[in-house]
Amino acid sequence: MNGIKLTGPLARLEWVWNASDAATKVQGGWMVWGEFSRPERDSNVQGRGTSRAEYICAGATLSSVVKTCWVIVELSMRHEAMESFTFNGVRVFDPHRTIEQLMSLG
Repeated sequence: MNGIKLTGPLARLEWVWNASDAATKVQGGWMVWGEFSRPERDSNVQGRGTSRAEYICAGATLSSVVKTCWVIVELSMRHEAMESFTFNGVRVFDPHRTIEQLMSLG
């Protein structure tokens, strides 16, 4: 994953890629996740964000690994956008709401 770099505005997020090591294989594969620099949602203090981890099976092709890393970037940026989007000062698409909280709205 060392070859994966982001350019343009996303380069400023200073992405770092991680994978579980061979000793902690998960069902014969690995978990992969990214970390990136971004302001904390409530304090606006610069911090590190961590993506959700995604599974890479043993024997995965290079194409599969790279595309999984893309999915991680895409999901992470969507998450950050949801946190940043407000309507009348309210975070209406808060991705941190639990299933129970979301169900109580229906």
